[in-house]
Order: sequence, then C-alpha cells, then structure tokens
Amino acid sequence: MNIIIKETKNKDKGVFANKNFKKGEFIFGYDKGKIVTRKDFKKLTEWELVHLDELGDNKFEVMMPPACYVNHSCEPNAIQKGRKYFALKPIRKKNEITTDYRAKGIFKNKWRCNCASKICNGYVISDFFALPELSQKLYLPYTLKSIQKEYRKIHSKKKVKVLCGGKFNIVHKGHIYFLEKAKEIGDTLIVIIANDAHNKREYAQPQTRRKKIIENLEIADKVLIGNEKSFVKTVMKVKPDVITLGYDQKLPKDCIEYVKKNKIVIKRIGKFGNYKTSKILRKKTFKN
Repeated sequence: MNIIIKETKNKDKGVFANKNFKKGEFIFGYDKGKIVTRKDFKKLTEWELVHLDELGDNKFEVMMPPACYVNHSCEPNAIQKGRKYFALKPIRKKNEITTDYRAKGIFKNKWRCNCASKICNGYVISDFFALPELSQKLYLPYTLKSIQKEYRKIHSKKKVKVLCGGKFNIVHKGHIYFLEKAKEIGDTLIVIIANDAHNKREYAQPQTRRKKIIENLEIADKVLIGNEKSFVKTVMKVKPDVITLGYDQKLPKDCIEYVKKNKIVIKRIGKFGNYKTSKILRKKTFKN
C-alpha cells in the first residue's frame, strides 16, 4: 500500500506515506461518495458535513476513505485532482500527507487551523481568492472549473498604464494637480523624471533628488529616470496605454512614430492656477 491511516497528535486520524513519493507522483485514489446539494445539508450527519468536498455548481460530495482523513495544512505536500491525490513536492515515507482545503474553497467560512506550519496564523478562510497570488497560481490547474473561470475573468481585465514626465526641479501645486489628474485616467501611473542630460536649467536639481521628491508625494506607482540619449527608449520600456501631457508640454519628436504605431492615447491635462516654475523663481528673486 502507498499509504496508511493512523491517529495524529492534534487532528484525529490522518493519512501517512508508506513509501517515498516524487513531486507530481500519484499517491492514491478513492471511490465516489454521496452527491448532495445545499438543500440536502439538513439531512446529513455531522461527520458528513465535515467531510464535504466542493464539486461546483451547487454540488458537493461526501468524501470516502481514505480521502476523508487527509488533513489541511497551510504548507501542503499534496493536491487533489478529481478523486486522486498527487504529490506537490517530494514526500518521505512516514510523513503525513496534507492538502490545502482552500484550493477548492468557496464557502468563505473562517475556522481554526491546527496545522502548526511556519506560515500558519492559527485560522483559515475557506476561499480560494483569499490565498496568496503564488498559491492561487499553483493550485489553479487543480481547482474547480468555476474558480478557474472567475480567476481568468479577474486577470483578463487589462489595467490601464499611464505615463507622464517632467523635469520637476521645483515641485509646486501645478505639478501635484497634473500628477493627480494623470493618476485618475488609469490604474497605474508611471512618472518619468527627465535625465540630467536633458535638464540644463541654472536652477536644475540632480535627477536622484528629483526622483525622491516625486516618490515622496506618493501619487505615482513607479518613478523612473529617463534615458540619457533617447525619449522613445523610455516609452518603449514602459509600454504605456496612455501618455499625459501638461498644458505646455509637447510629445518628443522621436516618440511620435512609436506612439502612432502602437496606438498610444495622448491626453492633455489643463493648467491649474497660475503656477509655473519660472514665475515662482522670479518672485523669489524679486523678494530677495
């Protein structure tokens, strides 16, 4: 036999390996149990309710031995596919075979967890989408078709990436308005700080300092320093869906062809108040 069933310290009975298993290796299969729907729950025994397996479309199966004795772990070594179990990782003889109940979780109920794994926080929410993203990807081929469909639906929604840029030597309210409006256009805002090679004003600030200032505003999702030689290389790297321009900005000439070819939308954001870096500097000079 590949497995044996015996008592565990904290979880009543459990399933244990009776040989070494390689990653991906078949461990065991089990017979079909009673199929029920939610309206049948009242007729089930307490034991049957505890050992229900989600099949999707309001169908559930009362799991038969030995599957009904496979315990949950937040760091499982096995995964269920249909009425078969496979090794997620190498399993040594005498180790308990565990699975993650959340891999097919649709009830969204919260219950105490006794798995004592390093990443366990003492409770589990029976919801596939409450899992970390890496676990969702790992379990996806094994989970319910309804969950797979919902996962594809969530991840097929393309997020709109917005790009804007500037020198940002002296950040004022006009800049903040520009960045906030750019952020409203899409899901992700990437701000390009002009490279020092393209920022030759006498009041120019170092590119690393300007980058830090924009990051500290916490408006942009990402702040990058532009390419030293080419504007279009930066655009090609980001691959935006939308480029926003300020009221006095022009699209760099070397970007025009790439923008047209890739159908990147250009959005112009209007002026806010009478804020302009040169005017602010003139006022400071006059006061001094």
